[in-house]
Amino acid sequence: MKNKITILVLLAALILLGGCDKKEINRLAREERDKLQAKIQGYLGEDYFIEEFFISNEGYSNGKIKYEMDYEARLNKQPFGVGPQVLPGHMIFEKRNRQWSCVENDIDLAKLMKLPEIRSNGQIFDLKSFLEGIGQLPNQIDQKLLDMTALSTEEENEIGADMRKQILAEVGAGRAAKFDVQGIFRKISAQSSRRGLAWQCDITAAREFNAFAVAGGKTFINSGMLSVLDRDDELAFVIAHEVAHNDLKHCVQMIQHEVRAGQIHPLFGNVVGAAYSIYKRPYSQEIEYAADKRGVELMMAAGYSKQGAISFFRKLQKYEPTAEDPTIQAVNDFISTHPTAQKRIERIEKM
Repeated sequence: MKNKITILVLLAALILLGGCDKKEINRLAREERDKLQAKIQGYLGEDYFIEEFFISNEGYSNGKIKYEMDYEARLNKQPFGVGPQVLPGHMIFEKRNRQWSCVENDIDLAKLMKLPEIRSNGQIFDLKSFLEGIGQLPNQIDQKLLDMTALSTEEENEIGADMRKQILAEVGAGRAAKFDVQGIFRKISAQSSRRGLAWQCDITAAREFNAFAVAGGKTFINSGMLSVLDRDDELAFVIAHEVAHNDLKHCVQMIQHEVRAGQIHPLFGNVVGAAYSIYKRPYSQEIEYAADKRGVELMMAAGYSKQGAISFFRKLQKYEPTAEDPTIQAVNDFISTHPTAQKRIERIEKM
C-alpha cells in the first residue's frame, strides 16, 4: 500500500512539473513573438503588426530537456502591398540548470524585410522606396471598387433593419436595469457624421461579454456586458466604439467586400443573406484601432470622459485569454490575442 501511495505521489509531482514547464515555455514563446514584432516594426513601421500567431507541431524532444514548435506569424497587411503576409518559423527551447530558455527562433526575415537596391546606368534606385509608392495602389484600387459598389444610405438602412429582426429573433431581447442605455446611445450617435442612418441600439439576452454593430446604424449590447460595467462613461465608450464602426463605414464595407468576393447577385435578399452570414466575423486590429480612436472622439464630443474607455479596457483584461497559450484567436469585437487591452489603453492615453 505504501509503495502505491509513493508511486501516485511521484506521478502527481511529474504532472505538476510538466504543467509548470509548459507554462514557462508558452511565456517564452510570447516573448519571442513580441521580439519578432519589434523587428518587423523597426523595419517596416509601427503600422505593421502580428495579427495572428499560430502554433503547430509542438512537443518535447531529447527527453524532457528540449521543446520544439513550428509557428506561423500572420501580419495585418502585406509589406509594401507585395510581400508575403505569413511568416513560417521554428522555435527551440532548452532546459538548463532547471531554467527554460529559447535557444533558437529560426525565421527568414531576409526575403520579407531586406529589399535590395537596384543599379541602372550608374545610378542606385532604392527598391524599398519604390515599393512603398506602388504599395499604395492596392488600397487605392480597393477604395475605387468600394466607391463603385457603394450602397445608398436608404439601402443600407433597409439591410440593417432586416438584420436587426433576424439577430433579435436569434439571440432574444434583454433589458438594462442600471443604465440609461438609450439616453447614452442618443447622445453619442448624434455626434456621428452619418446623420442619415437609422440609428438604433438594442440589448440582447446573450450572456457573453460582448457588443457589436451591423450596417444601417444598428448597435447591439449583450446583457452579459452590461452586468459587468459599473459606470456610464464605460458604457459610453462601448457604445461609441460600435457607433464608430458605422460612422467609419466598416460595417457596410464588410458587406461590399463579401458581395464582391462571393460574386453575389446584388438583389436585396441576397445582400441581406450575405450580411447576416458575416456579422459575427471579427475586424482586423487595424480597424479596431480606428474604431477605438473615433469612439473616444465621439464619446468626448457627447460629454463623456475618455477615462471611461481606459476603465473599460482594465475590466476587459479580466476577460482576455490569459491561459498560457499564444495560439488563442480573436473571440469578438473587443477580446483578441494581440494587441492586448493594455496596448489599447496606452494608445488611448496618448489621444
